[in-house]
Amino acid sequence: VVAQDPNIPVNEAVTGTPPLPADYTASIAPPTQPVAEDEPPRPEADDVWVPGYWWWSKPLGRYVWVGGAWRQPPPDQVWTSGRWNLVSGHYAWTPGYWGPHGYARETIDLAPPPLQVEVRPAAPGADFVWTPGYYGWRGGKYAWTAGSWARPPRAGVSWVEPRYVNTGGHYYFQPGRWDYAPAARGVVYRPDINVKPGVHLRLEPVAPTVIVAHTTYVAQTSRAIARGVRPDERGHVVVPRAVAAEVVRPEERVRVEGPRGVVEAHPGVAVEVRPQVDVREQVKVEPRGAEVRPGAAVERQRVEVRPEARPTATTTPPRGREQERERRR
Repeated sequence: VVAQDPNIPVNEAVTGTPPLPADYTASIAPPTQPVAEDEPPRPEADDVWVPGYWWWSKPLGRYVWVGGAWRQPPPDQVWTSGRWNLVSGHYAWTPGYWGPHGYARETIDLAPPPLQVEVRPAAPGADFVWTPGYYGWRGGKYAWTAGSWARPPRAGVSWVEPRYVNTGGHYYFQPGRWDYAPAARGVVYRPDINVKPGVHLRLEPVAPTVIVAHTTYVAQTSRAIARGVRPDERGHVVVPRAVAAEVVRPEERVRVEGPRGVVEAHPGVAVEVRPQVDVREQVKVEPRGAEVRPGAAVERQRVEVRPEARPTATTTPPRGREQERERRR
């Protein structure tokens, strides 16, 4: 989103907190005054406004402003904003999180064990979703909670796994939750690297594809780290193919119907479905080897098909021979 520092995120209340290096700290205190965001019009009646916050940019050597967001709240969840805390002479970021009413998380100094490999039992029904197991922090130690099949509380939501965020030498638990597809969560606004405290800022929205890409990045890298993958010296995480496939599963595909349109999605991927009226011309084809007389009439029939939902996926177009084959088709 920001060319000068690719690690500057968009609002974590929508996409999730990106994995952070253990030494992600700031040497100076954040500005005491926030930016005066000119709040854009509310997109939907039940959206809630999540304010922006200061973010430390190492390449720029200063705090920058991460824009606010209009958010469709996850069912039965409350947002707790992140904050900067003074830890051993440096300022460390405590990430925000969604949690049930009355939930308060702890600060943990011990790293969680790698996730166990689970074998899924058969699903009890077609409308059940697998919620993977995780290590919870109970009684001053980690305890394993096995995965289970669960029925979504409402249509249009999918399961977001619990995870730990490591920052400033501490681990912060992000509870699991039922949430909407990334493309249906709300509107996210761009970071600003030059705005000053107290100055009015006119927010600019980012494209929905940016929201989907950031959410996918957070989900896959967090899962890889939880499985024992460690970032390299540059902070990059190589996500194994098995982990990427495990995060996004066909059976977790959901259909979202609402004011923002109709989408079929699983965590990290959104596909827009638009009803269309399609007029096709069917041609009767003779079997191979059948004699075709010159000048013979070909039997044709016009068929009107309505309506048909055609998915328009946000994927990259095929290239080379695949692109030529698609063009001919």
